[in-house]
Amino acid sequence: MTHRNLAFIEGIALMTLGAGTLWFAASGDYWSLLNPKFRIVTSLTGGSLTFLGLLHSLQGHSHRKIWASFLMALVAFGLWSWNLQVMWQTNKKGTTASASLGSPAGEEGSRISLGSRDYIKVNIGELYLMHDGTEKGPDPRQWIFRGVVRTNEALAAKNMFLVSRPVMNCCLADAIEIGFLVTNPEGETPQNGSWVQVFGTVAELLPEERQEKPPKVPSTFPLVVQPRFMILADSIRTTPKPDVNFLFQFAAEEPFHY
Repeated sequence: MTHRNLAFIEGIALMTLGAGTLWFAASGDYWSLLNPKFRIVTSLTGGSLTFLGLLHSLQGHSHRKIWASFLMALVAFGLWSWNLQVMWQTNKKGTTASASLGSPAGEEGSRISLGSRDYIKVNIGELYLMHDGTEKGPDPRQWIFRGVVRTNEALAAKNMFLVSRPVMNCCLADAIEIGFLVTNPEGETPQNGSWVQVFGTVAELLPEERQEKPPKVPSTFPLVVQPRFMILADSIRTTPKPDVNFLFQFAAEEPFHY
């Protein structure tokens, strides 16, 4: 195999890799492996691989091979255009499966009324951060958040269960589940693994109720449970699993990223 033919094959391989990277960056499943805030980096990487592959494949070749290179580059350019359109829609719409970063709850109303009370939409990660390391008491406001039920016989005996949600900082390798212990006002524990909406307030656990380690419950990722505070639930409602179950963004004030 001549050096020119080898360069042509290497160039096509680079463009194929670039096209695949661009497709992944624009796909609706990007969030399942990487934090969507890195989408632009992935897109630039795919575009660079495609451009370098095109240059590499054009080193003194016949018209046939040159046209093959440009055809591959055209496919990659189409993927790049699609990628830009997806990112533009992400910034415009905010909350879709492809966008997946989540949008402030205020875009659909930052509160939900239940009876005579207004509950502030928040994600469980934001609620955890509010109470992490604080020497103050619990935030007295009334909250609503979503999460998956994790329970065992010991928690059920105390009329409690755990509600958690996965959080991704960088990629799937560093994902964890953040959770709160929740009292059960209905008395019947929701099914393990089901998704629920929790309406309630934050309360401080008694010293004897605090645990150094999270309870042993089934979880997809390493579990981190708020050690000092729990949720006094007013109501528990089942809810569909969200299209994007990971949490990526956290606000410090209302509107929060529900």
